Amino acid sequence: WPDLDPPASGCCGCTRTKRARARQLDATPSDASTTPIDISIIDGPFSKDTFLSTGCWGRRPVLIQRAFDAETLLSQNEDDEPDEGEEEEEDGESDISMWPSWNDVALLSCDEEGESRLITHRPDDPYSWDLQLGPFEDEDVANILGDKTDQISAGEDEDKWTLVVNDVDRFFPSLADWMDEEYAFIPRWRRDDAQISLSDSGGGIGPHVDNYDVFLIQMNGRRTWEVGKRFISEQEEYETLVGGIDVRILSTWEEDWQRGYVERFELDPGDVLYLPPRIPHCGVALTDGCMTLSVGLRAPSANDMVSRLAELMTTSIAGKAVQRITDEDLLDSADAGNSANTNTNNSGEISSVAKEKARALARAALEEYIDNDEEWDKIFGQLVTESKRPRINYPVPLVDGDEEDLGDWGNPKLAISAMLEGKGALYQAEGITFGYSILGGANAARLFVNGEAWDLVRSKEGEVDIKLFLQAVTSNRRLDRQLFDSVTKVGGINDEDGEEEERSPPPPTTTTTTTTTNL
Repeated sequence: WPDLDPPASGCCGCTRTKRARARQLDATPSDASTTPIDISIIDGPFSKDTFLSTGCWGRRPVLIQRAFDAETLLSQNEDDEPDEGEEEEEDGESDISMWPSWNDVALLSCDEEGESRLITHRPDDPYSWDLQLGPFEDEDVANILGDKTDQISAGEDEDKWTLVVNDVDRFFPSLADWMDEEYAFIPRWRRDDAQISLSDSGGGIGPHVDNYDVFLIQMNGRRTWEVGKRFISEQEEYETLVGGIDVRILSTWEEDWQRGYVERFELDPGDVLYLPPRIPHCGVALTDGCMTLSVGLRAPSANDMVSRLAELMTTSIAGKAVQRITDEDLLDSADAGNSANTNTNNSGEISSVAKEKARALARAALEEYIDNDEEWDKIFGQLVTESKRPRINYPVPLVDGDEEDLGDWGNPKLAISAMLEGKGALYQAEGITFGYSILGGANAARLFVNGEAWDLVRSKEGEVDIKLFLQAVTSNRRLDRQLFDSVTKVGGINDEDGEEEERSPPPPTTTTTTTTTNL
């Protein structure tokens, strides 16, 4: 899950190794004056309480041994796709695992809707790192597919490879459900995606540093992780990158080892390594068939937020954003331009008065957005719920006219009515972020979906607890009548005329308009 440039994390055999406790290997003794960060090691299983008990979030790495059941994570690597001509099960469904298999991930790298990259390098050559961006052709990944146990590992001098695929959860609803259940204690707006990497023995992406929190979950095979014991700033990263290559590789990794700022761990299936932002790390596959699931948790940067403000200001037609510097007193100073009191021409000077006026206007324009609570609520909510890697026409909206193929479920209003009548359920689209905020009281709130915003107002006292309603809509992937009945006293949502109409917020798109709905 590394920040490669562009963003980020042969043939391999799939050797299922005997389950063993993750081992902490020796680290070089420290000779530095700064005390290295302590890396916690705890036993699973993984849970909110287990993780929070470490106090590691955002502060230091933690290794959770046996966090998840190894057999569950390994089961997806069985030969789960029926061979050509193979009959399905009696119930009409083939015996296909709910988790993405090795071949599923490899083939997803060929999908135009997926985001993938192949990283290769030659051992002990820091300048050999190479990055290829997908989508790939089938023949490009043909040697990755098939029965990995029968494949012969590449020699030590051959190029090592890692195939990285982002947004796997968008293509596998069961993986999205699993993430939503296991990481429910982390706000949805902080969750990004599920990335899966495939590696042959010796494959990796080199020592690097990321800008987000990440849980590295070993699915299959074994991987060694070398973890830094200090935070690295953006400037230090920039100054120490290996030059002339497309992959962001730190050139000072060996030096950090010598100074005692690196510790090595070996992860088996089911182990989880949590890393906060800006902690350097380097993962290397110890076996062929190595699969690692990365759950990334991204927060916006100041650059992201200021850029969004700049976008809004450039399209504004009123307010401080469209004002210009006023300088009626420009020529009042004896030092302004070609003064009548001196023969000196100083018209090239940009005066301190002009700079202070510019600073004040720029600050006032920004504060006009930032200091307005409702405006900033909308800006921030839309920013953190919009898709980081938008897909074309996703999710596919329900539009009038689809009834012929889908019946009631092909029409937005009829689909909502059917759901509220208990005839079915709606599911949140995978990879789409839902969120909400309360606007200063119990009767007004704002719903955010995929970068759009809807203002909600409770129209009748006592009918709907607006916070409970929004918690239900945003925190559950499955929406049905029972869920709505648990938070409302009426069967539907009221429109602005006060007439009951069973409806839901419009399908998410990429626009940033705001509508108002009365509850």
